[in-house]
Amino acid sequence: SSAVRKQQLNKRFIKEMTSKPTLPPEPRPPAESDCCNSDCALCVKDIYQQEVKIWQQECRNILLSEAPRSSLSPLTYTKCRVMTVQSISHDTSIYTFDCEGYVDILPGQHLIVRESIQGIGSLTRQYTPVSVPQPDDLTFKIMIKHYDAGLLTSHIGEKWTEGSEVEWRGPLGSFIHQSNKYMKYLMLAAGTGIAPMINIARVITADDDDITTIKLLYANRTYEDILLKPELKQLAQNWNFTYKMFFSQDTDVGSKKSYGENVASHRIAFSDIQAEVTNVNSTRILICGTREFDTCMLDYCKQLGASPDNLYKF
Repeated sequence: SSAVRKQQLNKRFIKEMTSKPTLPPEPRPPAESDCCNSDCALCVKDIYQQEVKIWQQECRNILLSEAPRSSLSPLTYTKCRVMTVQSISHDTSIYTFDCEGYVDILPGQHLIVRESIQGIGSLTRQYTPVSVPQPDDLTFKIMIKHYDAGLLTSHIGEKWTEGSEVEWRGPLGSFIHQSNKYMKYLMLAAGTGIAPMINIARVITADDDDITTIKLLYANRTYEDILLKPELKQLAQNWNFTYKMFFSQDTDVGSKKSYGENVASHRIAFSDIQAEVTNVNSTRILICGTREFDTCMLDYCKQLGASPDNLYKF
């Protein structure tokens, strides 16, 4: 079963990591008496936090260097086993795959799946992982919205079950985030287009030295269509991440929203984007959604005077 397979992977990882005592010792926290309470420019407690951050990165580098490597490649397909299937809405599921090793997927990169369907042939689609492999959990997660008339997604809903083998290749994609290059990221997403935005936002908010602010404008048809809501709320606990949700077919969203949620009962309009861009040259705009959504958002960005260099469409 998938639970047994994950347990086996974890045991293998623990065995490999503990067989070589290579991790440096954890920094010792300062005693209360070590702090003079004089508002020093660099307090011993601040130094300790810096040391912890350095230690964590050193440990991660060691773990990554010793973790088993996945055979996943941009040029060849690798069979990955479905470990779990989690329904997160009435038409969307998250599939967890065992990639049997660590693969370095950068935020914003995607994978390509290949499926052979009888009577149709071989189909490929691009999907951005919502969770990428870590050295202590050698899996990746893909979020897929099922369409009744979709050639591939209707097949996925029937055939992808725990234990199924699916062909993937990657990672692919040219998106690169450079800390503090832009003052702000404006993310424009619709539906499952939230996937790359989540990963990018996680990386930025996890870096204490990155002061890039993020504003996500997230479009759905109804309040019930919101995806990754817990993840959005967790990100919103960071000082530099805020989001607003737009619903094109839900006029009663005011009675459904949770406390503190910023919502609107209309599509994302040019004025909504204009209100978020105070300096078009220092704002990077990221777009991911349906073909119609992407076309509309790109048109708004052109009206705004955004340079093509500051735009990225997934």
